[in-house]
Amino acid sequence: MDDAVAQEAAAEEPLFPQMAGWKDIAADTPGFTQWLRGQLEAGMPTSRGLVVMTPKPVHGSRPVAIWGFAERVTYRAITNLLLDAIGRRADRSREAFREFLIAPLTYAKEIGSKPSTAVLRKPWPYDAIIEHIVKADLASFYEYVDHELLGRELLVLTGDYKAVDCLVDLLGDVQGRRFGLPQLLGPSDELSDIYGDKVLRETRRHGWPTWRFNDDFRIAVKSMAEATAALGDLEIAARDVGMILNEGKTRTPLIHNYFFENIADYGDGDEKVDPDWAVSVIANAYSARESKANAPEDSIDLNSPTSDDVRTFRAALTGLRDNIDYVDRDLLHRAVNIVRYLPSVTPWVLRIIHKIASTEAPIAGSSLSEMVTSVSLSTWQSIWLVRTINDTDILSSNADATALLQTWVTGQYNNSSHPVLRAEATVCLAAHLAMDHKKVVRALYEEPTALSAWYLTALKSLHARGSVPQDVYDAVRNDGGINRCLLP
Repeated sequence: MDDAVAQEAAAEEPLFPQMAGWKDIAADTPGFTQWLRGQLEAGMPTSRGLVVMTPKPVHGSRPVAIWGFAERVTYRAITNLLLDAIGRRADRSREAFREFLIAPLTYAKEIGSKPSTAVLRKPWPYDAIIEHIVKADLASFYEYVDHELLGRELLVLTGDYKAVDCLVDLLGDVQGRRFGLPQLLGPSDELSDIYGDKVLRETRRHGWPTWRFNDDFRIAVKSMAEATAALGDLEIAARDVGMILNEGKTRTPLIHNYFFENIADYGDGDEKVDPDWAVSVIANAYSARESKANAPEDSIDLNSPTSDDVRTFRAALTGLRDNIDYVDRDLLHRAVNIVRYLPSVTPWVLRIIHKIASTEAPIAGSSLSEMVTSVSLSTWQSIWLVRTINDTDILSSNADATALLQTWVTGQYNNSSHPVLRAEATVCLAAHLAMDHKKVVRALYEEPTALSAWYLTALKSLHARGSVPQDVYDAVRNDGGINRCLLP
């Protein structure tokens, strides 16, 4: 259990701000785990999880799960127990993905080339016996994992009925349904890997050389006829576990096209970003309101960005965060303009603003003001903005934007219908004495239990500043459990 607490506290969540209160839980791990063990032995009532929709790189969105501390640690602990029995872990590293991309080419090289008597022989891979590489993935993979089928697979692999039964019940109770894995929680990656392996094994049993990385599949075939047959077998294998293939991403490129499409992945990917290149990428991106004629040839068109463009922006923004001296007000204005067209890069822009705020609060305040006044923000983006405003302590500075930003955060608290955004706004306002402790206490007991950590963190901030009567504070703390862990 202690390991599960440490793993959850250290979990990186690049697409969502870290859950409030983890540092306090980690600091009192023995106390928390003792309480949690007692709750589990007594039959702990679980709290329903929440969901925040986050944008995918270009099109579509994915649901991010918000679970309470007790549920997250229990989920991690049971999954660890089962994985230890199985003796394996999912490898989601960059290196593992690169190996997945290259594996069909390595296989094709081993199979060899077609015989030829031509004087000018075509080089490999043009003459490879393997002609096509089938590319496919499972649609909405995490959303439709069947808990019963997952449980059966885990039972076969471990023989631990009690642990499997507890896991299946936990997933069903917290999510309110008997299918789906909570996205962006570490144990879900492990469990989805076990589930997806059923599809891989079934496809390989049909004799197809197949590789898988998470929900992505590659199959090496010798002709289009084989490609059609292999796709049919893959689709049947997917349907057997309640899945379907994503038709929009299913392709059968010729092997030489696949080779050149993935040749860049042979590099080690560890090169440092050239800050001058990063400045150029951000500064030269253009939109419909700007002239393409004035932009360099390799500039990114914000009206029709691709997934590769998003990766380029993320790399450039990360490089600028690490070279903050290259960032000025005008460049941040260009970065905010990118957010208008590509909401998915919002966290990367905000990380730059967070870093520059310590030395250039007026620039940070100006950029945050521009975002809240001129960008149509989703709930997910607003949560990120509120967290950044709080973490930069911009509301305590003398920046010109302070009043505007506090008014905006207050508006999120008063007007948002999403409980996670209200909770995030409460933490921010409480940290700057702009929140009544009575509202915080009422929300602690009326809002979804999964958000208790946010309201306890807010109450802790107010108490530290002398804004909570001691008897009220003690009454909340003495409820025990999470309350005692988060309130010193």
